Amino acid sequence: MDTSALSMRRTSLAMTVAAFLILPPIQGPAAAAAGSQPARQAHPSTASRAAPAPLRSLAPLVAALRPVLGAGELTSRVLSGLTTTDWRTRLRPLLARVPAMRASVSVAGPVHGALLAGTMHLPSEITLTGDTTIVAEQIVLASRTLRVLGGHAIHLYPVLSLIAPGETHGAAQRGTAPGGVRGATETAAAPTGGQTITIDNSGRDGSAGATGTSGAIGGVGTPGDPGQDGVAFPDEQICVIAATPGGPGGTGHDGEQGGQGGAGGNGGGANEISLDIPDGSTSSYVLTADGGAGGAGGDGGFGGSGGGGGQGGTGGDGNMDADPLNPDCWAAAGGDGGAGGFGGDGGAGGNGGAGGDGASITVTYPSGYDPTQITTTADGGDGGTGGGGGTGGYRGSGGPGGSGGGPTGDGSDFAPDGNPGADGIDGSPGAAGQDGTDGQAGAISVTGRLPCSLANADPGEAWEAGQPVVVNLDPRLVNFVGVIEDAFNAWQASQAGLASGVTFGGFQLGGLTGAPAPGHYEIILDSQPDIANRSGIPNAIAVTTMPQAVPFRLSAITLLDNQMTNPASFKVIMVHEIGHTFGLADCRGCFFADTVMAVPRDLNTTVNPDNLPPALPAPTACDNNAVIAGDGYPAPA
Repeated sequence: MDTSALSMRRTSLAMTVAAFLILPPIQGPAAAAAGSQPARQAHPSTASRAAPAPLRSLAPLVAALRPVLGAGELTSRVLSGLTTTDWRTRLRPLLARVPAMRASVSVAGPVHGALLAGTMHLPSEITLTGDTTIVAEQIVLASRTLRVLGGHAIHLYPVLSLIAPGETHGAAQRGTAPGGVRGATETAAAPTGGQTITIDNSGRDGSAGATGTSGAIGGVGTPGDPGQDGVAFPDEQICVIAATPGGPGGTGHDGEQGGQGGAGGNGGGANEISLDIPDGSTSSYVLTADGGAGGAGGDGGFGGSGGGGGQGGTGGDGNMDADPLNPDCWAAAGGDGGAGGFGGDGGAGGNGGAGGDGASITVTYPSGYDPTQITTTADGGDGGTGGGGGTGGYRGSGGPGGSGGGPTGDGSDFAPDGNPGADGIDGSPGAAGQDGTDGQAGAISVTGRLPCSLANADPGEAWEAGQPVVVNLDPRLVNFVGVIEDAFNAWQASQAGLASGVTFGGFQLGGLTGAPAPGHYEIILDSQPDIANRSGIPNAIAVTTMPQAVPFRLSAITLLDNQMTNPASFKVIMVHEIGHTFGLADCRGCFFADTVMAVPRDLNTTVNPDNLPPALPAPTACDNNAVIAGDGYPAPA
């Protein structure tokens, strides 16, 4: 047909295929037939190299979703190419098919593994029995501090929001499901704006060591034996056997050493935290993964006191009445007291426990968010102090000397008493325990997501605000009206579409003119060479033009490659092409998951138009912002 009326003021989709080489092809109903057609060149992107492994910060997300989304090639390649910038957008179509992502659930007990929900309610303390990844449209905390117990990693991926509700919120709940998660009927309470949310996955402090036991007190020395009384024949005034002195008292027993203090318990290691702060968040975040402090060592036990020395034995009585001048008739001296026992040494102090290691913290934040609102600590725990040495036991007292013997056996004291025994020696204090070693600090990563680099829309190529648009379709598109209408509906329902007030309707087959009247949009099948000629790009498979050059767009024509037969390809292309009618240009520096307007940098790869990778199903925040800012449409309330 004659399309000479088309002006050179046009934009094109030199199809963004290469950028999606990180994804597998869409298998449409005509894929087999299309596979036999000659391959056509399209534009590769720098992202079209071998699919990268998921970023470390997204590894838990990928691991959690892989079994949920299935093990097919589509899932594998989608997950392998995710970035912190694009995972929300790229996974939205897949997550929308997961029933769990439409449920509201509350965590009510120990959990582990992957937890998926539309709204996930978390208590102020959550106990983990294994590493846990939470993926939810909205994560609602019961308080502004989430304390993580159990000694496992927690990974939080809120798609839309992470909020701490106010003092009151819904409490109606249904039955508990396996794994400590239960269905919930309540709706999330409105967050208090700009609050500080704390997530603490620190290790527990080690317990203090027990004090050592005290040493036993030494026993008292045995008394000395009494001396033998002298023997005499008084009548003859003869002393036959001299009295003997009392025996020495026994030495007191040494006190026992005090027991060693118990070692302090090691501080618990912290566990990993990862958080991907959602777009639009105004909250501040305090993330803590400190190792627990080591417990102090117990003090050593006291040494036992030394036992007292034994009393000296009583000296033997003499017989001085027989012959007071005969030494054999004298009374004998008392025995010396026994020496006191040594005090036991104090017990050694227990060693302090080692501090637990800090764990890694990984945070990603959106473009425009102030990273000074993020506070992270992942310090190793302090080692516990060693216990003090126990006090040495007191020395035992020397035993008293024995009493001297009497002169006549009647108990009268005449001979000298024995000497008292020497005191023992105090025990030495025990050695102090060694301090525990400090734990190692964990790694901290706080990185921003790359902002969208899509240029603001050109108001001269955009629909006038409030413009109703009638869409006319090539009759040969009879089998694809539904998917094309879906693409228009996606734009009309977007933030940009709502702000513009532009509506699309009609979707009539026929009525094509090649020069549509104001308020009309024609979609026409054409040959690829003609599309390439009109776009100026050799491998283009679609082009959108603006027939009337006026201060704003009055109408539009989109030419599509007439070799396409796959409905999914029509949807991918039309979402992009409609963006041009809102004034958006191709973006060769954008990530393909950030905007529907992304196109490859290079123009030298091949593509089959019926074997296109899946793309964004609707405009993103990047697209909406560029349209509203550039065209001057008021942001929707």
